[in-house]
Amino acid sequence: MSDNLLMVTIPKGPFVFGESPTNVDLNHDFEIDPFLTTNKRFGKFIESGGYSNPTFWSKEGWQWKEKSGATQPDFWEDSRWNTPELPVVGVNWYEAQAFAKWEGKRLPNEREWEKAARGTDWQAYPWGNEFEEDKCNSSESGIEQTTPVSKYSNSQSPYGCYDMMGNVWEWTSSFFEEGESARVLRGGSTFISAIDLGVAGRSASEPQIRMVDVGFRCAR
Repeated sequence: MSDNLLMVTIPKGPFVFGESPTNVDLNHDFEIDPFLTTNKRFGKFIESGGYSNPTFWSKEGWQWKEKSGATQPDFWEDSRWNTPELPVVGVNWYEAQAFAKWEGKRLPNEREWEKAARGTDWQAYPWGNEFEEDKCNSSESGIEQTTPVSKYSNSQSPYGCYDMMGNVWEWTSSFFEEGESARVLRGGSTFISAIDLGVAGRSASEPQIRMVDVGFRCAR
């Protein structure tokens, strides 16, 4: 089991949620990682035998892993994406879920994610209502690849979370539509325009899909 990094506490209580502002009461405290999961952290999961231990995988996730023969994320050997302090990418929902369980954590649901990103008041971005290009790795930056998870220290959320806007999309535990299998992605990525998206923006992907601009952070 890897060492848990210091997490930040998000208190229970009301906050404003969604693109059409809605008052929501989150009825529990929780903790969330201030940083996206890095290649360095995910590498410990691989080294510990995480891809060969069904204990950490859901039934569906293990079936996917066995069928696919996966032993590491996609793009793991690609130097553009694999340096230690970059967020891990090329992981699907099953892999993110398995890693989270290995760390004694879980994936956040989208309401938890959004409260961690914007605080209790409705604001378009983690830092406020005005878009500022130097505060996130979105398409406006022109970087077109991931950046170290601690790079944007000038744009932490009200609770101290980094990269809640841009860099990589983040898997959540929430279903995008009731009765369907796709899971919610939050936060946008280096290829997405943050000025069009904002904290409330949502996307979705099927749980078996691996993408170069999707990663995750854990909650507890």
